[in-house]
Amino acid sequence: MNLSKDLYESNKGNESLKNGLAVSYSKLGEIFQTKGDLDKALEYFTLDMNLSKDLYESNKGNFNLYSGLGVSYFKIGAILEDLNKKAEAKENLQQAASIFARCYQHSKIEQYKEWEQYAKRMIDEL
Repeated sequence: MNLSKDLYESNKGNESLKNGLAVSYSKLGEIFQTKGDLDKALEYFTLDMNLSKDLYESNKGNFNLYSGLGVSYFKIGAILEDLNKKAEAKENLQQAASIFARCYQHSKIEQYKEWEQYAKRMIDEL
């Protein structure tokens, strides 16, 4: 992990390294979530989301990056829900649902519509 971070730090303009680091953070978040360490999972999902946001801001037309940002918001919302931080969870899940709705409008890929509906169901259950 330090190698990825060190490579990124020495090459901040390299979007491939930034994306690789974001993916690594997301995977670490998933590992900590599986282990039940939700605070650590939230930390890594947040790092992923921040890098994903930067990547999308640099590539506004890239819907793969945009949908990845939606997934990041969704993961954070789910963790916050598990941590009983309902207001924060709702904000993140709303962001995810909004992103997925825009991705669906742009691409008509059903998976985005399903993710949007799932995020909205989670919001309704909060």
